[in-house]
Amino acid sequence: MTPIVGAVSPPGGDFSDPVTSATLGIVQVFWGLDKKLAQGKHFPSALESFYEQFDSDFISIRTKAQTDKIILETAKLLREDYLAQNAFTPYDKFCPFYKSVWMMRNIIHFNSLANQLVEKGAGSDGQKMTYNIIKQQLGDLFYRLVSQKFEDPAEGEAALVAKFSKLHEDLTTGFRYLEDEMR
Repeated sequence: MTPIVGAVSPPGGDFSDPVTSATLGIVQVFWGLDKKLAQGKHFPSALESFYEQFDSDFISIRTKAQTDKIILETAKLLREDYLAQNAFTPYDKFCPFYKSVWMMRNIIHFNSLANQLVEKGAGSDGQKMTYNIIKQQLGDLFYRLVSQKFEDPAEGEAALVAKFSKLHEDLTTGFRYLEDEMR
C-alpha cells in the first residue's frame, strides 16, 4: 500500500476550508507545520530518511541549493548595497578606497560564514540551518551589513575602519553563536 501525501495551505489556518477538508479526508497521514516555520520555508527533517530511500544525493543537493541561495543573496547585497551610489548624499558622493574594501570584505565575510554554517548541516534538534534562519537570527548584524554604505567618509578613515572592523568581528561572533546553538 502506497501512502498518499497531500499538501494544502489552508487560508488563514482554517482547517474547515472545503479544499483542506477534502484533502484531509483522502490522505492517510497529516503533518501540520507551525505557521511561523511554514512561512520560513522550514519542513520536517523527519522526511530526510524517506528522501534518501529514493535518492541518496538529495540531502547534499539540497544543501548545495541552499548555498546557491546565499550566493544569490550576496550578489544582491553587492548590487544594491555596494555598487549602488547616490552622488547627492554626503556619505556617497565619493567613496574612498578603504571604505570600498571594508564594505566588500564584510559582505564576503558574511557570505563565507553563512555558507560554512549551512554546509555543516542540522543542529541537535534536527533543524536545518538555512539562509532565512541566519537572516532572521542575525537581523541586527544583517542590517548593519547593508547599512555600511551610509557611513560618511567625513568622519575620517580611522573612525570608519574601526566601525567596519567591529562589524567584521561581530559577524564572526554572531555566526559562532548560531553554530553553538546548532549543537
